[in-house]
Amino acid sequence: MNVVLRPESGAITEKKSRFLSSLYPVSSEDEALSVLEDIRKKYWDARHHVYAYVTDLGRIRHFSDDGEPGGTGGKPVMECLQRADLTGALLVVTRYFGGILLGTGGLTRAYAAAAEAALSRACLAQLVPGRMYRLTLSYQQAGRLAWLVKNTGGLLLDTKYGEKVEALILIPSGSAPAFLKRTADASAGKVIPEDLGERSYFTDETGRIHFAGGGAT
Repeated sequence: MNVVLRPESGAITEKKSRFLSSLYPVSSEDEALSVLEDIRKKYWDARHHVYAYVTDLGRIRHFSDDGEPGGTGGKPVMECLQRADLTGALLVVTRYFGGILLGTGGLTRAYAAAAEAALSRACLAQLVPGRMYRLTLSYQQAGRLAWLVKNTGGLLLDTKYGEKVEALILIPSGSAPAFLKRTADASAGKVIPEDLGERSYFTDETGRIHFAGGGAT
């Protein structure tokens, strides 16, 4: 799946009707609805605010025609999000009516085209399914930690030094079995990573790590 790195916009005109598309990254359904309300206030004089959003790793999906004939607005906008394989995204198409009726087919094409106008300019990143682990090691065992993490495509998020070394590790889910095996082999079974659960993540343009649903390293 993919995520949107920053807001983007687009616009088309069809038979004097103006369609303004607004694409936003959102971390939850509540945030999607809050951003939608802000857009409605910004374009308060528009006739329709058709929208679609996908959150929670694709488990929450909703769209609305906002007064347009059923199936002519929200559905084609949602289909655009799905083709881009997006999650954590809100796409709103605001229509200023130009006085000429477009018909159901014309509306469907116009809303899809407006949605694509924003999506075509969007900066996207791939969402990686991952698992988070906490490791407690001796200083001697920690010597090979960076190699173990790098060798399995993982990320060393944090390291704390006290009587022992405590490390927070993020590993792509597909590489987790290899990481666990190599950790066990390297420590003769003495280091048992604490599984902190699934955490899907993506990397932004600066290399910073962000987690699905909010949060960053």
